[in-house]
Amino acid sequence: MHPELEAVLALQEKDQAVTEAEAALAALEPEERTLDEALRAAERALEAARAQIQAALDRRGELEGKIASYRSMQEQRRQRLEWVRGAKEASTLMAELDLARSVLAKEEAEFMRSGDGVTEAERRACARGSRVAARRSSRSASARSPGGSRRRRR
Repeated sequence: MHPELEAVLALQEKDQAVTEAEAALAALEPEERTLDEALRAAERALEAARAQIQAALDRRGELEGKIASYRSMQEQRRQRLEWVRGAKEASTLMAELDLARSVLAKEEAEFMRSGDGVTEAERRACARGSRVAARRSSRSASARSPGGSRRRRR
């Protein structure tokens, strides 16, 4: 066989292999788009979970401030009660103390629930972070798999 003909046949075989590889890549594009969309959705969910954590932490900080304020007011009422002389004034202060105590108890219960909310939001964020990492790794694994490579050789 003629040497130039052999070179042309070898080139034809290589060109056919490249064409087959390009067809395999084209077949993987829908899966790649699906993985990219899933990754973007997981990243959005992760950001939402982080925003929930921040909102829960902010709410918890607000509650801490309220509780401290209520405790301060409660202590002021107790001190005033020590200096009260009249029964009517004492009765009024006792009613205020009871009301303030119930409000303080309600706020403290809300504070405890907010702590649970922060913990739950952190747990969800961790789970979503794991899903994002898994999707990223599956995305990068598909890019590295045979036929999934983006480089063309000629």
